Formats: sequence, structure tokens, C-alpha cells
Amino acid sequence: MARPAAPVKMRMSTPTKHRHARGFSLLEVIAALAIAAALVLVAGVSFRPGPSPREVKSVARETAAALRRTRASAIAKGQYKDFIFDLSGREYRYDMKTTRVNAALKIEATVADTVQYTGEGAGDDTAVIRFFPNGSSTGGVLSFQSGNASESIRVDWATGRVRSVRASNE
Repeated sequence: MARPAAPVKMRMSTPTKHRHARGFSLLEVIAALAIAAALVLVAGVSFRPGPSPREVKSVARETAAALRRTRASAIAKGQYKDFIFDLSGREYRYDMKTTRVNAALKIEATVADTVQYTGEGAGDDTAVIRFFPNGSSTGGVLSFQSGNASESIRVDWATGRVRSVRASNE
């Protein structure tokens, strides 16, 4: 004979006043995501790389072209023309045109101190290369650097010839 099955006792949970919730509330999740986003933003800004070697080369080429146009203008008009590079303002001027340069680049200038430039923006951080009607110039070197990329522009004083030189690019 078979024994009757024992009755199964089921435990019913009863609501309590202090029931512990599992997981996180929506407000906690949103707060955690906001903090994570802020950390990513701060890390992204602090680890942002500087200009690429291609950008350094591009700035050097544009500056060299502006120097060549300044020289051509001096020859065509039969009067000297100044190419003014404001290192602290990070811009250069020639023939009433102003061009800004990438703020992340390190820029150095070596020019003759024989040019007495007293025009707009003149100061200790102003480099001037003067081109004369015969094509010659006061000469100088402008260097642009970022990381391992470095480009220089050399202006020959006797001929006024402008050429770009890649200093290093590892």
C-alpha cells in the first residue's frame, strides 16, 4: 500500500516594513553615469594629443607660401615689404592679411635685429623679416614643433629665397 503523500508546506513571504531592495535605483544609476562621463571628459582633455606631423608640415608650408608672396610683392611694387610674426599672439601678417597659427605648436623665430619695426603689434615677441625690391631680405628662420615633428622655414638674406626644411620626424 502506498502511503499518502506528506503535505507540502510552502512559505509565503510576508511584506515587511524594512524589506531590502535588490539592485540600484534609477537615480543612483544616473548619478553614476554622470560621474563616469565627467571623468571621461576630463581624461580626454588632458590626454588629447598635439598636432600631428601632417599638421606641422601644413602650417610650415602655408607660412612659407606667405613669405614667398611677401617677397613677390616687394619685387613687383618696388618697395620693401615686412612679414611680421607675432609669437605671443600666434599669428603672422603680410600685405594687410592676418593668419592665425595652431595654438598647440611650439614656435621659435631667429631673425636679424636690424629691422626696426614699430607698427601694430610690435613687441619683444615680434619677429620681422623684411623683403627688399631687389628680392633680398633680412633673412631668418621660423621653426614649428609638436612632439617629434619639426619643420623649419629658412629665408636666405642675400637672395630672399624661402625654403622649408624638415628638422626631424621620428
